[in-house]
Amino acid sequence: MNCTETFHIITGEYPPARGGVADYTQRVGHALAASGATVHVWTRSSDEVEDDPSTDRLLVHRILNGWSRSDLALLARRLDQFEGPRRRLLVQHTPNAWGYRGLNLGFARWLLDRQRRGDEVEVMFHEVWYPLRLRDKPTRWGLALGHRWLTRIIMKACTFAFVSIPAWEPLLRASERGPRKPVTWLPVPSNIEVVEDEQATAALRARIAPRGQAVIGSFGTFGGMIASMLSAVLPRLLESRDDRVILLFGRGSEAYAETLATSHPALASRIISAGSLSPAEVSTYLQVCDVLIQPYPDGLSSRRTTLMAGLAHGVPTVSNLGALSEPVWLGSKALALALEPDPSALVEAAERVIALSPQGRNELGEAGRELYQRAFSVGRIVDLLQSPRHELAI
Repeated sequence: MNCTETFHIITGEYPPARGGVADYTQRVGHALAASGATVHVWTRSSDEVEDDPSTDRLLVHRILNGWSRSDLALLARRLDQFEGPRRRLLVQHTPNAWGYRGLNLGFARWLLDRQRRGDEVEVMFHEVWYPLRLRDKPTRWGLALGHRWLTRIIMKACTFAFVSIPAWEPLLRASERGPRKPVTWLPVPSNIEVVEDEQATAALRARIAPRGQAVIGSFGTFGGMIASMLSAVLPRLLESRDDRVILLFGRGSEAYAETLATSHPALASRIISAGSLSPAEVSTYLQVCDVLIQPYPDGLSSRRTTLMAGLAHGVPTVSNLGALSEPVWLGSKALALALEPDPSALVEAAERVIALSPQGRNELGEAGRELYQRAFSVGRIVDLLQSPRHELAI
């Protein structure tokens, strides 16, 4: 689809800043520009230099020190230099993106002012709010309640809302006051491009599995509950056979591998870690895996970019359903699913995949790739952003 629209993307993160929202915004911005749209990205200044492959259709404006009243006044003046009366603002929202410890009500009111001035304010809710938990400290209660107030103002300001997973839509509905706003699901694509380099992949495979062992991979940051789930799954996969190796890669993988090896010294020689890698290196590491183990305590969902990376690369993937999983996964046959975040169920699903013939694993990986291209790819996201709004609301 060729598009001549102008998008003003407002984001709290953009490379060289690290983070999922930064990577997402860059990919979507460049994809929109490649489709023919004109894209202006408005973000914070950075002391680091980033050779962003900008084009005449995408300009990154690093003009803001933060999101204070004076910063927002500057942003308003710069936006007002563009043709009106309606400018299309696409806001990449997580509460913490705007500073003030996640409670920047001034930013929310600024969006409301822009809407009243005639701008079309569209908000992509990557996250909605911090959950209200009775066991938390009172300061956390204040944060949770503050996020709800922030969301209420933003919902009043926006003309259209996007959500990274459908589970956020009921939360937004609970925040609405007044007319019902249109909301639609806008999945988060993989931030790892597929790099086809058979020589590099073969060389890495020979180094990781010199005796033809099965390579069981996991990609992520290896923190919190995900690390706990992996610790209950990965050793069992190594203990059942001695012709397998574990390959961990991503920021935090080295420290996690050391912890895992210390807990299971007999398995230490078969636990391999790569640490933080460039996107091209991640692509190569994904392609040497016979199976990818990606558990999530709240279930797989389209906002999990580590999962999306595996599917985009056609790697046979094992994951689990949970509270935030979308219905699309149940009947897709695009990956091996545990029906709940249970270690035994994940081990069983992984064993089923490893037991498949090479052709069977390839077919599973291709089913995942096809689902990704159809439902979650950046091309799909651009199509949704350029579609008539009346066709999208859920």
